[in-house]
Amino acid sequence: LGRLNGLRVIGRTSSFSFKGKNEDVRQIAATLGVQHVLEGSVRRDGDRLRITAELVDAANGSQRWSQTYDRTLGDVFAVQKEIADSVATTLRLALRPGFTGATAGGTRNVEAYDAYLAARAVTNNGGSVRAKDAIGLLERAVRLDPDFALAWAALAQAYTFAVDFPPSSALPLDPLELQRRISRAALRAFELAPDAPETLLAAGMVSMQNQDWPEAERRLHRAVELAGPHDYDANFHYAWFLMNVGRASEAIPYEERAMRAEPLLFRPVAFMAALYGMRGKLDDAEALLLASAQRQGQQAMRTEARIMIYLARRDVDGLRRFMTENDLPCDSLDNPPQALEELRQDYANLKRKGAHWQFVPVAFFASFYGDQGLALDALRAMGPTQNLNAIWRPALREVRRQPGFGELVRDLGLVDYWRATGDWGDFCRDNGSGSFECS
Repeated sequence: LGRLNGLRVIGRTSSFSFKGKNEDVRQIAATLGVQHVLEGSVRRDGDRLRITAELVDAANGSQRWSQTYDRTLGDVFAVQKEIADSVATTLRLALRPGFTGATAGGTRNVEAYDAYLAARAVTNNGGSVRAKDAIGLLERAVRLDPDFALAWAALAQAYTFAVDFPPSSALPLDPLELQRRISRAALRAFELAPDAPETLLAAGMVSMQNQDWPEAERRLHRAVELAGPHDYDANFHYAWFLMNVGRASEAIPYEERAMRAEPLLFRPVAFMAALYGMRGKLDDAEALLLASAQRQGQQAMRTEARIMIYLARRDVDGLRRFMTENDLPCDSLDNPPQALEELRQDYANLKRKGAHWQFVPVAFFASFYGDQGLALDALRAMGPTQNLNAIWRPALREVRRQPGFGELVRDLGLVDYWRATGDWGDFCRDNGSGSFECS
């Protein structure tokens, strides 16, 4: 979609949620928090298309502009460009360079673009653990159009999430092949659209996985500069980076931007709740989650966010009540020794399987039941992950006080990064003479 200077454009996931629904345009605008709504329809007869579009003023429901286009299937992106230009003229704004068919890393292949949008919807609604489903769609997109840079960039990013997949959905790839696929996709995106925000975003996520924190920051911050304050992906992922390196306070304004860009999506809300928790504002985090019950997102993401609140509070009764209401097993809550024994078995099994992100729940619950040593061992075992921000959650504050935690953050390259930038974030501080402490 084209970007217009001065115009806030709601992201695809939220705006597409009204597709096929006969709702009043003024109500849609109020829900999304926008002043104008662009709506329309597409009718297809073989290779022929009839596209209608109209721009509606949300203040009074009046039509500001409308047009009907009779074209062929291959002209669909040219029509998109014409609509964007017409909207820009109507609103007396200048059109910024953006997605216009085959330029700026896009495609003129309708099926490839559909696969790309479907992949975006999967990860936006389900989080990084659903990236396996997105990978198949993105592989299809680049097969249909090998020059589709945005799909290559999204594919590189999706593959970086593979280490976090649970064993039941792990990719049948060894680490060397996985890295080869990440590199292939990222390099292809750079060949086709080296300056596109999406390319820089994907490259930044690859740098994060490789624990090259300075390069990750450079790329992700540049993506925000290019995409602007109203772009969901760039702001969401830069906030993600800041969370990973312990700079929670700095991440909040970028997460706020992401929430405004996708006002119906739960994923940025879950991250904002995590940021509130990191700042010690657990009541605010819980209130935000409860107020966002109608946002789009998988139930598992909502459940995990609420459980994190109870773990941080060490609230056994609240956790039992919540897990019972959601049909989750909670018998071990009243038997910590048994629970810890089960967690030790889980830890040993995960070590044998070579899992990564699955160690994080073990760490959370081991700390909750009082075994900080097991929790720290689980964090050490999690390996490269995009979700490093877990170590800064309040549920692990006791773990951060353990002597071995300093060795962990050194091994992750964070101490060198903090010293090089001088920004130690919210959880660790330099004591001078080469020592530091975390809390």
